[in-house]
Amino acid sequence: MKRIALFLCTFAVVALVSAGPPLLKSGESADLFEGFEGKLIWYAVAGTWKDGDNSLAVKASTAFATEGTKSLEVTFAMGEKAMATAYTEGFKLLNWSTYKAVGFDVKNASAKDLRIVCAICTGDDWNWTESKEVVVKAGETAKDLRFDFNEATWKNAQSEWKNNTTVKGLKLVQRFVVRAFGEKGVSGSYFVDNIRLVK
Repeated sequence: MKRIALFLCTFAVVALVSAGPPLLKSGESADLFEGFEGKLIWYAVAGTWKDGDNSLAVKASTAFATEGTKSLEVTFAMGEKAMATAYTEGFKLLNWSTYKAVGFDVKNASAKDLRIVCAICTGDDWNWTESKEVVVKAGETAKDLRFDFNEATWKNAQSEWKNNTTVKGLKLVQRFVVRAFGEKGVSGSYFVDNIRLVK
């Protein structure tokens, strides 16, 4: 009886981490873009973009980490748009043209499922290109989410916001964004850590 109880308890813990393919494929390597261990240069959109974003704040947190001891915690109270966005910008000529993909880990600390995307603003016109959505279930951690720049699963104004284009202009990256879509009326937070660039 004790053995069965131990097995069930172990299974319940493991199930909280979403299983998926590893970030790196054969022959690939990755550079750490952000581990949230130093000075925090990330922001919550909140009301600054006037687009209905429902993020409230961001902070470095020790409550969750997959690299080092800290991660980025994004708190939200979902409203009509039901989206919560964190971003970083202000780089000096950030060139991602030698990389294949970006990947990171996410923990959904809310009571409802979240749909996670990332977006990259490139070029002198800050062209916004947004990834496909990945569902992270309530209470779960999804490791090694991967978004390949050359896969036609992104969307932007030029694709009429359909997920059928790639990321262009990576020689000049102006902003990197992580966004969660959820349900109206839900409050909580999500964590992001170990943002890597695959080459």
